[in-house]
Amino acid sequence: MSGRRSPPSLPSDPGVVRARELLDPEGLAALLGRVRDARVDEARVRYLEYSPGSWLIVRAEAAFGGDRHEVVVSTGWLDGGGDAVTVGWFPFDPGLPGLREGLRPLVDALGVSGPPGDATLLAWVPHRRAVLRVGDAVVKVHATREEAASAVRCLRSVAAALPAPSLLGLDPDRGAYALEVVRGEPLVRGDAGASVSGAADLLARLRRSDIDGLVRFGPEELLGLCAPVVDLVAFAAPQLADRVTGLRARLASAVPSGLDVVPAHGDFNVGQLLSVPGVGLAVVDTDTLCLAPAAFDVASYAANLLSGRVRDLDEVREVVEHLVAATGERPAGLDWYLAAMTLRRADRAIRRLKRDWPERTERLVGAAEALLAG
Repeated sequence: MSGRRSPPSLPSDPGVVRARELLDPEGLAALLGRVRDARVDEARVRYLEYSPGSWLIVRAEAAFGGDRHEVVVSTGWLDGGGDAVTVGWFPFDPGLPGLREGLRPLVDALGVSGPPGDATLLAWVPHRRAVLRVGDAVVKVHATREEAASAVRCLRSVAAALPAPSLLGLDPDRGAYALEVVRGEPLVRGDAGASVSGAADLLARLRRSDIDGLVRFGPEELLGLCAPVVDLVAFAAPQLADRVTGLRARLASAVPSGLDVVPAHGDFNVGQLLSVPGVGLAVVDTDTLCLAPAAFDVASYAANLLSGRVRDLDEVREVVEHLVAATGERPAGLDWYLAAMTLRRADRAIRRLKRDWPERTERLVGAAEALLAG
């Protein structure tokens, strides 16, 4: 096994009886070795979705046979609970209709050219969604046909307002669709400050657009998304339970009202943007388009910089001021939205099982408290 230092263990969970095994590198390696009938030299948790007492989904990387393999291991999500475990070696994901038969049927159904064996995994939240590049296409797979249909509607509706990929194919039964590859340079975290002018221009164009059929996503809906985050933080770090539940209560008592809504991206951050020669910034993902207060996208862009590092909060405040200056106004409710978006990220270090997740989580909770205070 690797000499990599393991992160602190999460508390025992009687409601998810296999959790300790799945989150322990040696226990996970032993399980995967039995499933694969091979010696697994190393298993590392890369990401997890966790509802304490109910279910656990683990995305892991396993090393055996001289290669590294992506795998999902879940309990309580697809199998009805108890001590049952479901395992899927990517590109097989039993929770995604489009990946239950492998890539070839999916690629053929979408009319995408390119060998599936050369597919590049771009993003994967097991049992929820996956993004792959196959040849000159990007293939997106959702858990349901409704999610895929909604994403395609958003893509088509935004085409006249923003530079965005073109649709190449749709397979509703598999919850999947294909997009053209937009050729450009992906932005990274360090580009957030230098890119505020282009980001502000995208937001202005989106807000001026006339897009029909968008669903309203107000502060109450955002606060609802914070509930499972609070539950996971309180479970994993009991010493923060009072602070994180109290923070959510203060946000609930201070929900801004009467805010005008505009077309919004819904997940606006540098990871969604490309720098395209001759075009400027382009959006690569429009799945989350909605109607929301203007503060939502501004707060989303800034809060995405938070991951629990020591100087994160200073950087966020600086980017907020630059983005406000670039857009020409400070949107109503911004402090509340910044705090709520930060709370929504408070479990990020836990879900990535960072070696210093307790410290990072405490800093994220503290940042949300500070932002709510203004």
